[in-house]
Amino acid sequence: HLEELTASAASAFFTDICAIAENQSPQQLTGPFAACASEKNLAIPPRSFCFELLDMILSTHPFLFAPPTSPSSPYFVVNENFFNLLRYKACPLVTMTLLSEYHLDSAENSMNDTGSPRSNKHHAVGDFPILVRSMKLSSTIIKTYGGRELGGECHILLSTMLRFISSATDAFKSNGSYDDGFSYNGESNSINDSGIKPKTIPNNLLWRAALALETLHSLAMDSALLRDLHTSMDSLLGEGSGESSIVASIVSMVSDFFRVAA
Repeated sequence: HLEELTASAASAFFTDICAIAENQSPQQLTGPFAACASEKNLAIPPRSFCFELLDMILSTHPFLFAPPTSPSSPYFVVNENFFNLLRYKACPLVTMTLLSEYHLDSAENSMNDTGSPRSNKHHAVGDFPILVRSMKLSSTIIKTYGGRELGGECHILLSTMLRFISSATDAFKSNGSYDDGFSYNGESNSINDSGIKPKTIPNNLLWRAALALETLHSLAMDSALLRDLHTSMDSLLGEGSGESSIVASIVSMVSDFFRVAA
C-alpha cells in the first residue's frame, strides 16, 4: 500500500508540473501544488523551472517511465501509469510549446507589402528560456524513449523542430543576398545585378534555427537512435509507403539551410 501511495503522489506531482509548464490556471491543479493556488503565501514555480524539473525527472528515472513489458510484473501498473504520463502529458506539452513558439516566431516576423515590420502592437514576443528548455526536454525524450513505443511522438517532435530551420531557410531564400547558382525568387540573387539592398534576416529566426540545429546535432551523434527512428517510421507507416524517413527529412532540410545560409 505504501508503494501505491508513493506512486500516486509522484503521479500527481508530475501531472501538476506538466500543468504549470503548460501555463494552466492554478485553480486547475489537483496535486500537491493545488494548495499553492489557495494560499497567498505559497508561490507556484515558474514555467521554466517546471521544464527543467521535467527534464531532470525523465533523464534520471528512465526505467520508471519505460513502457510496461510483462503484465505479470509487480510493477506493471506503475510502469503503465507513468508511461502514459510521458505519452499523454509530457510529449503533447513539449510539442504544443514548440508549436506555440514557432507560431509566435511567424507572427513576429510577418511583413507587410512594403517589407516593413508590422506595428509593435501586433508583435508577439517569444520566450527564450522556455524555448531552450523545451528543446532540451525534446532531446531527452527522443534520446531516452525514442524507440518504437514512442516512435510517433518522437517523429512529431522532430518535425516540429525542423520548422524552425525551414523558416530560417525560407527567409534566406526570399532575401536574395546569396549566390548558390539558383534563383528562388525569380530574380538574380546577386546584389550587384539587382541593385537592391537585401532585407535583413531577423535575428530571432537565426537563433531559433541555431537551437534546433544544436539539438539535432546532439541526436545525430547517436547512430543507434537514428536507426531506431528510421525503423519506427517504417513500422508506423508500413514499408513502401512512399513517405520520407524522418532521418532523410532532417538531412534534406539541414543541407538546404546550410546551402543558402553559408
